[in-house]
Amino acid sequence: MEPDTPSGSREALLPPPGGSATDASLESKLKLAFRLSWLVNWLLLGLKVLAVVVSGSKAVLASTADSAGKVMKEARQHLIKVTV
Repeated sequence: MEPDTPSGSREALLPPPGGSATDASLESKLKLAFRLSWLVNWLLLGLKVLAVVVSGSKAVLASTADSAGKVMKEARQHLIKVTV
């Protein structure tokens, strides 16, 4: 569920760029959170692939496909931020 913001986007929750030391601290925390999320999603994807190989379950395969989609979505979002 998206937070209630005037513009309806998450970016409205972030302070404008080029601010104080507090802004730099927030930015470093956000980068750390993104990296941890990225790492955990890759770890989960790897474990799910292993579970598919071991179990052969179609339900686990569907969950693995969902996780792969999430990882690809994060990669796309990161690439868009890097190139903009």
